[in-house]
Amino acid sequence: MQYPLNDTHSIKESSKLPAFTISVSDPYFDKSMMSLEEHIDDAKRFLECTYGSAEHHDDTQADEVSENDLILIFQDKYQAELLQLQNGLSASSCQEKINEWVSPAFLSQSLQDCFSIAMTWALCTDLLHKSGFDRNAWSTLIEYKKFELQTEIALEEEYSFFLSIRNKAAGKKKGARYHNLRDDLIEHLVTPDPPSGWIYKKTTASKLTPLIYKRHLKSEHASRYPISQDEVETKLYSWLTNDSTCKAVYAAHARKKSSKH
Repeated sequence: MQYPLNDTHSIKESSKLPAFTISVSDPYFDKSMMSLEEHIDDAKRFLECTYGSAEHHDDTQADEVSENDLILIFQDKYQAELLQLQNGLSASSCQEKINEWVSPAFLSQSLQDCFSIAMTWALCTDLLHKSGFDRNAWSTLIEYKKFELQTEIALEEEYSFFLSIRNKAAGKKKGARYHNLRDDLIEHLVTPDPPSGWIYKKTTASKLTPLIYKRHLKSEHASRYPISQDEVETKLYSWLTNDSTCKAVYAAHARKKSSKH
């Protein structure tokens, strides 16, 4: 019997020459020709890469564990859980164990859940195939594919979340470099000049900038954290506007508006 799917697909060679076409391999045909064992190998590779990517979210752990080590860790865990299933462990218990195992590697519970369920379905498919139940293995492979997609989406979301956390941490670390400027600002706010109180935040920042900048240049921080006078003024105004402590100190020493009688 002839195979019902065509193995090639014709595409236009150029939009300027629509009459000319070339034949390329059809991906639908290629996928249909994959054996169950090849699908299982694909699943294992995907899970292996996902586990490796998640581990690398932690910079400290990434420095300590090489990519080859991560592959070996995953492969050992996969084989251990496959043996447990073969020895009678329920698939649900297997999924719970995997979820607990990956919890240090992933930031979100959503990714932990998707990954552990996908890995459990892959293990079920693998065991059924090895045991000669290919028809059942195709059924569990379909379930695996559902969670492979969910895992991929969750991994993308986690990576975006990780970048957000890292950027916020970097911002805080950078802000901490100039804590002496903020401390000086608070010190000057407490002793306002003029004595009647500060008038406007922008004026206050502009007036205090030369004093605080001059002190910074003479401090131990100048060589480690260089900064221009304009950048100092920008930081002072930002703290006066956004920093809760600076805002409170400014308000306490601002010029009071005269009431009309």
